[in-house]
Amino acid sequence: MSVKLLKRSSVLKNTIFFIMLSFVYYHIVHSLFAQVSTIDMPFLVQNALNSKLLIALGLLTMLQVWRAKKISILFLGVFFGWVFLDSFLLFLHGFDKVILILSFIYVIFSFYYSIFWKLELEDASYHPCFNLSDINIRPTYPVQVELTLPEGEVYSGWISNLDDESCFVLLDEKWDELRGRLNLKIFFEGYEFESFARVVSTYGAGLGLKLNSRPKKQSSSSLGWGDFYDIMSDRGYVQNII
Repeated sequence: MSVKLLKRSSVLKNTIFFIMLSFVYYHIVHSLFAQVSTIDMPFLVQNALNSKLLIALGLLTMLQVWRAKKISILFLGVFFGWVFLDSFLLFLHGFDKVILILSFIYVIFSFYYSIFWKLELEDASYHPCFNLSDINIRPTYPVQVELTLPEGEVYSGWISNLDDESCFVLLDEKWDELRGRLNLKIFFEGYEFESFARVVSTYGAGLGLKLNSRPKKQSSSSLGWGDFYDIMSDRGYVQNII
């Protein structure tokens, strides 16, 4: 099961950026060990040629992260571990304290980026919780919703997965590819909850949405996504859906 991403999060982009910075860090550490300038072109070319496998792994890791694949966590771990181990081995060869300090700074940053990316992949907008191969596609615990586009067009559907900042919605009818911002209205036990949402992914007739936790209307009587999620969480419905 794989969703199609329409808008990539800042966490995803920052993770890819850190992978690219890892190549810069790798080159700097090797330059320090060889005691040459980091902008020495012959050394840069030679270092790149000697690191073809690492470069290939890094590019493949960026591709998996860009596509938000679950296996990207494994690729990240192997890539970050390789870079750290290589730099730490250089320290053991030369006992350069600068390389040691840089190595531990790198492992701390790589650990946190890995954690942030793992949490991002658990976002409900990446997990429809239904399969296109099912004979009768229906959410385990459906909550009826309406999606209203800025142009006024309305689509109805059901929530199939949710968390505190996102959800996945299975629509009742065919639709042209939806993008951008829309208004989400939720109907639950006689109450209506409204929130602005942005389409970030698609899967079959479903949409992954990032939500504004604040209610659409700024008044004491307005109910927004945060209120709805608190109710679902308190009643144990969240555990049934995710």
